[in-house]
Amino acid sequence: MKIKIGIIGGGFSGAMLARHLLNSKQNLEIYIFNNDAKFGRGIAYQAQIDSLLLNVPAGKMSAYSNQPDHFVDWLNKENKESKDEFDQKFVARNEYGCYLSEIWEETKKIAALSGHIIHPVIGKALQIIPKDGALELQTHELNLSLDFCVLACGNSLPTRPKTIAEKNFNSKRYSNNPWHIKVEAIQPDKEVLILGAGLTMVDAIQVLRANGFKGKVNCISPHGFNILPYEKPTEELPSELKFINIPIRLSEILKLFHQEMRLYPTKIADLVALLRAKSGAIWSNFTHEERDFFMRHLRHKWGVARHRIPPESYAILQDEIKNKSLQIHAGKITAMEFQESLVFVEFQERNSNKKRHLCVQHVINCTGPASDITIPNGGILNSLCQNDIIQADPLFLGVKTDVNNYQVYSKENYPIYALGNLLKGELWETTAINELRIQCEELAQVLINTFNKQ
Repeated sequence: MKIKIGIIGGGFSGAMLARHLLNSKQNLEIYIFNNDAKFGRGIAYQAQIDSLLLNVPAGKMSAYSNQPDHFVDWLNKENKESKDEFDQKFVARNEYGCYLSEIWEETKKIAALSGHIIHPVIGKALQIIPKDGALELQTHELNLSLDFCVLACGNSLPTRPKTIAEKNFNSKRYSNNPWHIKVEAIQPDKEVLILGAGLTMVDAIQVLRANGFKGKVNCISPHGFNILPYEKPTEELPSELKFINIPIRLSEILKLFHQEMRLYPTKIADLVALLRAKSGAIWSNFTHEERDFFMRHLRHKWGVARHRIPPESYAILQDEIKNKSLQIHAGKITAMEFQESLVFVEFQERNSNKKRHLCVQHVINCTGPASDITIPNGGILNSLCQNDIIQADPLFLGVKTDVNNYQVYSKENYPIYALGNLLKGELWETTAINELRIQCEELAQVLINTFNKQ
């Protein structure tokens, strides 16, 4: 009798979990759900234009933690460049997507040879209902009885800003999906507005320009523009941050970090990298009050130091700013009025508190993936939350989960597990490939061990 597993999400996490589950000696029947036919790639690696680059060098992008050169070797199949050259190279997102697609095709072949069955399902999982000791997963076409289910949903679309009325959500003047901008609705010479000044904003500008947009880009975010270019790591710093013991209080970390900043004022990114190596364990041991303080006062500063873009992308942005074709405003939007051909925007400047106004033809939401599963949006996470099958973490960053075995907290101890950005409330840093690949490997082993006990 085969053990039936449902994986909701066919991006990197879902596809790589399926790959590692094939190590099981038990016969498995795996149903993996994805919104489109591009299994393995996820939203991030099927970009609208081919010129968009990864924000991390190729040497850090292997899909396997025990084969750190796997992606570099894949890139360098014809040995045209040295490994070191590829190691620090920023390659195209779509090229990385091809790499993941190839791994997915290999996964299906391995399953066929090993006696396991993988069912790729194109479509949405709508609901999970505990029933007779199993989990009934419902879609528009199917009702499946499963033994285990894994939530590997990846990035959600951004939350609709409160200043945008629901009636305007599907307007041709508004793109709520920053990974698939409505470029066909944008005229080449009238101004546009981007909400948010993070990594997605950088990609959005390049998509606009590649599609013939020549007008001015306005950008509004609470803090303004602070993205920095990636710098090749220097020699390892003899910093005390390498030797911190966990648990450690947030106040102690801040004190130590400021001491190290005075010693290495130009190496802030390196100092953050030292902390990031232990960030999951540090965050897990913080109190709720410490996590809340971090989110309110330190989140932005961490993001500036942590999130970098390729030098090529940084140069593009600097040219945009220099040519005044990009203007970044630090402030808060207070009102938006959508009309047939224009959108009128009112915002309050951060430093002066003065009210300013813009008139644009299109608004693009680059505020980041939604994380609060309690907000009704028609998705399965909200449905599970409303039915008290899963819970939001206290800061509404994801799903409350036991990070020792990835099982979600539920009243009846249901065999439901979570991966990736759904663990943000428990681990904080949980979206980069080097973190996701380890989670996939660990959860696969947890599940295999559980199979063996049955």
